[in-house]
Amino acid sequence: MNDLNSNKKELAIALLLMLTLLAAVPVKADSSLITRNYGTVTLSGGFQAGNFPEVWDLSACDLVLGFTYDGNGLVDTSDAHAWNELGVRAVGYGNFNPTWQAEGAGVWLATDYDWTVNTFAPDPPGAPILDMDDKLILQKGGGWDESFYNLPSTPPAPWNNHRVWFDRDGVDQSQAQSPLAVDGGTYNTGGTYDIVMTLHATGATSGAAYMTVNGLNQGFETDGNWNTMELSPAGMTFTGDLAHMQVFYGMYGYGATHQIQFKDITVTGCLARYPLTISVNPSTGGTTNPAPGAYLYDWGSSVTVTATSASGYVLDYWSLDNANAGPSNPIQITMNGPHTLEARFIGPKTIKQRVLQDLTALRASITDKKDGDKLDEAIKHLTKSLEPELWVSETRLDPKHGEKVFQEEKDAVVKLLDLMKDKKSTIPDATLQGFINRLVSADRLLASGAINDAAGGDVKKIDKANEELSKGDARVADSHFTDAIEHYRNAWKHALQAV
Repeated sequence: MNDLNSNKKELAIALLLMLTLLAAVPVKADSSLITRNYGTVTLSGGFQAGNFPEVWDLSACDLVLGFTYDGNGLVDTSDAHAWNELGVRAVGYGNFNPTWQAEGAGVWLATDYDWTVNTFAPDPPGAPILDMDDKLILQKGGGWDESFYNLPSTPPAPWNNHRVWFDRDGVDQSQAQSPLAVDGGTYNTGGTYDIVMTLHATGATSGAAYMTVNGLNQGFETDGNWNTMELSPAGMTFTGDLAHMQVFYGMYGYGATHQIQFKDITVTGCLARYPLTISVNPSTGGTTNPAPGAYLYDWGSSVTVTATSASGYVLDYWSLDNANAGPSNPIQITMNGPHTLEARFIGPKTIKQRVLQDLTALRASITDKKDGDKLDEAIKHLTKSLEPELWVSETRLDPKHGEKVFQEEKDAVVKLLDLMKDKKSTIPDATLQGFINRLVSADRLLASGAINDAAGGDVKKIDKANEELSKGDARVADSHFTDAIEHYRNAWKHALQAV
């Protein structure tokens, strides 16, 4: 057996082959060249197929796919046939004969067994030859043959091929035992083959593919003389979305015991890059790190995005691809495709409006009169706290009349606390506590926003404002919520006096 059959394919060899095979085609180089080793894939039974998750960009750099193909697990029991495939196809296509779905899927190695009966496995020990009729061929469509090789030119007699059929003793002795077969690696291979596929993008949707088997170029003879090979290296063009390709594999067989292995599958190339578009809403609500904008990241990379609220705002939630992704901050984004991410900020006025809506919805479901009356009172006070003349903006109160917001808020919280103390109340304490927490957080935002606006003002007043803010936080921690609101009101007032 050729010594190359027993050696692992090292990256240096693969890259050297890439340069050799594509001598007639400019080779792309890219600083982001990486290698992934997928190990061994074993396929058995009648049909199996799958793919690896990484998405590769052949338009950024060439892709080299190397592996060892071992077909010794194929045992013929009757008239049998098997196709095995490994290659690349565009994202979204199937994992066996992808072009059955649509044209332009990709290109792959297909191994074909078998045109004669009882020729899957090597001959018994001691036999002078191996008779396996192994066909290893590049394809860009299910079941396509040698006539689709068209690089460097279409062979005039595609059946006069070298290093496409192997161990052809039972089919064509003249080809099987020609000098290029016996001395050139296609004779007595033992059913194990080292494969290197080199794929090169010639455009956004077009590419060129070459393959070596046991370190030897595929090729064709053109003059009827099996001792020469005029077209070599031979390959084919293919189409697809060259910027978004995945490595796939599959098997289909019948009439035999089927088990093959693709061993030590190694891919060297450039990962596809996908855009992450970051934005904030409203524009005054805060910012993010990375800052709002559009960025490109390698497929599979994890991107951390942190939101920073502006004065008077808090992060409400993240919108990832127009779906609520929760309020966790920072958020981790896995770049398995293009994504849009928006930080949704919220101010105290909207917080109060939402609580009012939720209280009103809850009230509609309450039949107990006592519970209903207390909810009505809470709703009345909260409604008064949202009167337009009390507000300057989403986050700021009118300096002359804004204090009323805190008082009405406090009165609303008193009613909600009364419901929590009432053992006969039908409203869950957790529901009521959620309303209280949201209202108190809104008051704190009003106080902290005013303190921020007072920066550079009367230092003593600002110190008092911060002191009241801290007292309010302490009362929240002690579950004294009405006292907390009172301290937040005092903080707001001191901050206004500091300006």
